[in-house]
This record gives sequence, structure tokens and C-alpha cells, in this order.
Amino acid sequence: MPRSDCASTSSARAWRGEPRKVATVAWFAWDSGTHVTALATKHATIGAARLSVDIDRLIVRNPGAHIAAVAYSYSTTLLGEMFALNIADEVHTAFCIASAGVTHAASTAIEDAIEREEVVVYATEGAGDGVAPMGRLGNHPIDPRDIRGVIVYDSDGGEAPGIDGGVVAGVPVEGHASQTAVDERGIRHPGYFDERAQSYLTLVARLADAVTTAL
Repeated sequence: MPRSDCASTSSARAWRGEPRKVATVAWFAWDSGTHVTALATKHATIGAARLSVDIDRLIVRNPGAHIAAVAYSYSTTLLGEMFALNIADEVHTAFCIASAGVTHAASTAIEDAIEREEVVVYATEGAGDGVAPMGRLGNHPIDPRDIRGVIVYDSDGGEAPGIDGGVVAGVPVEGHASQTAVDERGIRHPGYFDERAQSYLTLVARLADAVTTAL
């Protein structure tokens, strides 16, 4: 998860009076290719194999760790390939944010894993995101939000879980960006990981829930 997610999750758990044993691993050991190759799955499949190896190494060093994978855009395709290849055994919580889509095989594998209660999967996408649907025009056409058992949450602004267990108002995301941009007029355009965004606030709360449940 991004470093800000880790800090926010730790803060949320501290607010609840729970231990703050949370670590983040920002993983970049793969090449997502170009907007053209992203319509296929080659890069995602190779990346899935590499991530699986690194997760296995992490488990060896941290037995009993609860692995939560936060995937955004084309990396959700990679995550789907892990399930399709049956190498996602150690992933127990997963987030598909602004997904470029997963394959039919991955969709079936994710649905089966959810049914067996091996993983909890969340998915979200903003209504104004015109890029994510384009990624689903290729060989990975399935929107994770359409997979049976996946928990869908909103990114368009509105109620979101607060760190104190209450409810706060989150702002909507604009477009496909992960980070917030400020235009030449000084106007902020929130991305999916903006700390005020409904999508981000929900992500942090559900991550805190996952870690707590695993203890």
C-alpha cells in the first residue's frame, strides 16, 4: 500500500486502541508496458509471478502476516493474474481501484476464492473516470465490480468511514489519476488516493478492519 495508506491505517487502529503493527511495501518490480501492450496480459502475467515470489519471501520473514494487496489501474490486471495462476494464496484482502479489468479466468478464480472465504475483495471506480473502462477493451474485459462476492464502494463523494468509527464526508475523485493535481488556477482535482477522497477514506477503514480481524 502507499506510505500514506500505511500511516493512515496505523492512525485509525491507534484511535481504536489497537496495536499499530502495520507495514507497507511499495512494489515496483514489474514493467506495465505501454497503453497498447496494456490491452494484453503478458506484462501483467509476468508481474504476477514476480509479486507472488516476493510475497512468499515476505511470509517467510513474517509468518502469520496478513497480506492486503492494494491494486490500482493496470496493476489490478496483475492481481487478477495471480488468482488465475493460483499463486495468490497469501493474499487475504485485495482492493481493485479504477481497474483496467481482469480476464475471464481471473474473474472465475477470484469468485471461487471469495466463495471459499480465502480472500475479501473490494472494488471502486469513479463515475468520471474515462480511462479505466478503456483498459477493459482488451484481453481483460471484466470489471472487478461485476464479480460475484466483490464488495463495491463509492468514489463519487459522500459518506465514508471515519477513523473514530463514525462517518465523515469524502470528496469525489476526478478522472483516473491516483494523486491529486492542482491546475493553473489553483483548483484541486482529487485523485483516488487523496486523503480527503471518499475512495481513500474507505480504503483506510477497510484496511484497518482487515488487520484487526487477522489478529
